[in-house]
Amino acid sequence: MRNQESSPNNIVRHLEATLSSKCEGIHDIEVGIHGGIKGRFTLSIPDSYAHNTPRPLVCILHYAGQPTRFYGRPLLEQLYLSPLEHLEPIIFAPESLGGQWHSAENESFVMNILNAALKSFMIDKRKIMISGYSMGGVGVFHYINAYPDVFSNGISLAGCPSGRLEPKSPILMLASVSDDIFSYEQIDKECTIANRKGYPVTLTSVSASNHYDVQSFSAAMPRAIAWLNAQWSREH
Repeated sequence: MRNQESSPNNIVRHLEATLSSKCEGIHDIEVGIHGGIKGRFTLSIPDSYAHNTPRPLVCILHYAGQPTRFYGRPLLEQLYLSPLEHLEPIIFAPESLGGQWHSAENESFVMNILNAALKSFMIDKRKIMISGYSMGGVGVFHYINAYPDVFSNGISLAGCPSGRLEPKSPILMLASVSDDIFSYEQIDKECTIANRKGYPVTLTSVSASNHYDVQSFSAAMPRAIAWLNAQWSREH
């Protein structure tokens, strides 16, 4: 018989209670999922948050590697927090439950946090964005394709689509010609094909020394957020 404590509804309710108790600032949160497994994520609530004002919601997916506790927090703080500040979003950065972001376990974890955030905060459902770096950038394509009615936009940093690039929501790709993991030429080719088919894909080149040059991508983030702001302004 299914463990009631680990059912999706109960997990979301537990997450909702946890999120609702948080005030402005950055919080590292750990919750039980099932079988003794702990899920961890970092949550950022803007200082100006008011429950009667709808805010954007942003999900950040971290890169590969052996996750340390709250592995997504450095990415949130170093790449996203400052460029996103003027949009005053609710941001969450989950820690992978081992492996790729498209795994069933990780997908369930990410979407449970998102659903709990929708219940806990005043969110503008027209402004829900997903972004990530490297493995996280690859994950962006999966979630945009799997949940086109949830995510309004995606920003992929140093990521490459693992299948056909056919997003229904606008997506921005930041990639480097010096990337030694993913071929920029192949990414450019896939973007061109997608554009010819009418898919909303934008590719922007970043002057990075290699795939792991996070600092150069950080410097390009204001341009990415300007693109996002323009998208949201145009759509609404």
